[in-house]
Order: sequence, then structure tokens, then C-alpha cells
Amino acid sequence: MRRALPTLSLAALVGALCLDVGAADPAEPPEAVAEDAAPLTLRLATVAPLGTPWSEQVEDVRTRALAVGATVTPHFSPQGCSEWDLLAAIGLGEPGAIGPHAACSLKSPLDGALLPLPLLAEAFALPSLRLLELPMLLSAPPTRASGRDSDPGAASAALADRALDAVMMEEVALRLEAEGLIVVGWSEIGFRHLYTSGAARTASERAQLRVRAPKDPLGVAILEPFGWRSVQQLSASNLGPFLKGAQLDGFDGTPLFAGTLLSASDVEGRLGDITLTFHSYEAAVIVLRKDRWDTMSDAQQFAIRGDLATNGAEARQAVRALQLDLLRVLSARGRRVSRLSAEEHARVTEAAERARARFTQEPEEAALYARIREALSDTL
Repeated sequence: MRRALPTLSLAALVGALCLDVGAADPAEPPEAVAEDAAPLTLRLATVAPLGTPWSEQVEDVRTRALAVGATVTPHFSPQGCSEWDLLAAIGLGEPGAIGPHAACSLKSPLDGALLPLPLLAEAFALPSLRLLELPMLLSAPPTRASGRDSDPGAASAALADRALDAVMMEEVALRLEAEGLIVVGWSEIGFRHLYTSGAARTASERAQLRVRAPKDPLGVAILEPFGWRSVQQLSASNLGPFLKGAQLDGFDGTPLFAGTLLSASDVEGRLGDITLTFHSYEAAVIVLRKDRWDTMSDAQQFAIRGDLATNGAEARQAVRALQLDLLRVLSARGRRVSRLSAEEHARVTEAAERARARFTQEPEEAALYARIREALSDTL
């Protein structure tokens, strides 16, 4: 049942929303597990708190595992842990200087976790897994809303689903298996938008604003096509103070990232404009160590992974519903919410195509990018 969301605080919303992302019935029942099969116990984690779509996905894996006599111990929002810490606890990849942190409360190894695809791409040096982040690639041209409560992101979400179903789900599974990880679930972090201290719908308005980008070449390229006064690379931990001190005029991110930042950094009054751009997209996956996966019976594998396409689609819908609810909460606090005009969207997209070229020059990325573009041409 839909809540009267504008009356909730952001923290209450994230904590209270418990969206149903139940697993679909398998196409055919798995074979029974032999009575003498070794007991299967797995430890999975997510930095997401209970009651969010991401925690529900991990809980779904636990439920499916129970049906074949396996035990999955979930860890939700472990204290002091980042997603890099979870990867370090799995024991694969190169967390590097970002982690692990001594403050992380996880003391035992993990068998798997729900992780953003960009993090895995960085950890395993797989730039092709970041192609869906390319600027404006999945941003559909704006159309007239059918009503006040319609979803402005439906068309862009359809593009993301098409890119995943036609190309990236298979590609990601192959790349990560080669690195020792098996994909057992799909989710998403979501689309990024602009949050600024002034209007950002036109090139002349954006030329007056200074915005933050992550310390990452692609993060800068994602914002460059909009044409800002300046783009400053800054860690997320320093973003709040820079906004509060008027050293920056805005940033980009998902509604969840924006809402969390604005609530925690005491800059509510400065950033009064939200421009819905859908200019970059991040997927997420649940992964298990391949060496653990290879010890499972066929029935255990079938149950734990379930129907990847169906469950992934349901999980993404739950995340999108949460992000849309968060946007409504943010806009209910007096912020102006707008979209680029069709003409402005076209101009930014044209500039973005030039920026994308810098990240699709290598043969592997070029071939995969061409496949994505071909798949999207059927949806646009």
C-alpha cells in the first residue's frame, strides 16, 4: 500500500519502506538434494539497511536456499563497513587504498555480497563493465507527463532494461566468472540527476554553477557535457562541507545519495533545484565466490540463483519505486523539480556522444558499446 510519503522524513522513509521483491517461481522444480549431501552454509552481505529493496533481495536468496536445505546467513548494513570492505571480506579483487577499513565490524570471511557494478569494474580492472554509466546513453528524450504522479523515468528505465537484457547481463556474468565470482542476482543503484543551488535547465544557467564530480575520469566525463562554470573532483565525504561553505553549487547522484547527503550535511536551504536528467546509470549484482558455487549441487545452484531475468526485473522495479518516492519527498520540501527541454536534451546528448568516444576506443569496449547501441536502437 502506498504511503503518504511527503509526511515522512528521509530517514524514516528509507527505514520504513519494505517493498515486496519476492522471487518468481522457478520454471521447473529442482531435483531433490541427496540426503547425504554436505550441508551448505553461506554468508552474504549488503551495506543496505533492512526494509530496502537491496536487503529484500538478499533475503530472497536466503528464502530460496532454505527450500533446498541450505543456510544463508545475511548481514545487513554491517557497522562501519563500505562496499569495498565487503569485497575485501570475499577475498577477491583489489580494494586498494579505498578499503578495507579497520572500523568494519565484519570479522569472518564472506561468500558473497550485493555490490555496485562500477565497484567491481574498478576492483577487477574491467572498464567494459562501466559502459552503462556513459553520459546520456540511457537518458530518453523528455516527453509530456501523463499526470502529476506519472513516472518521469519510465522511458529511461526501459532503455536500461533493454541494455541489460540484450547485452550486459550475459557480458557481466562471463567477465566476473573469469575473476572468480558468479552472478546470482541483479539489481541497480539507479539513475543520476542534478541537485543545484540555482536553475540548471539551460546552458547559460549551468555556466554559472560549480559542481562536484567523483575522483574518477569517467565521473568527470559524465558531467562535462552539461557545460558548467567548473567541475571539481572531490570525495563524497568532503562534499557536504564544500556545499555548506558555498565553495560548490551542486552535484549529481541518485535520489537516495542526494537525500542522505542533504539530510546529513545541513545544506537543505542552499540547494533548491533538482533537474531530472537520467544522465548516468549504475547497475548492481549479487555475487558468490565461484569456488563455493562449484561445490553446490545442481538443485542448490538452481534455487539460489533462481530466474535471473525475472527476479532482476522485479528488483529493479522495487529500487525505482523507492527512488521515485525519495524524489517526491525531496520535492515536497520546497525544491523546484524540472527537466531539460527536448532541444536542450538533444544538445547535451550530442556533447555526451563526444565524451563517450574517449571511453570506447579500445577494441573490447568499442565492440560492446556497438552492441549496446544496436540494442537501444530497437527501443528508442
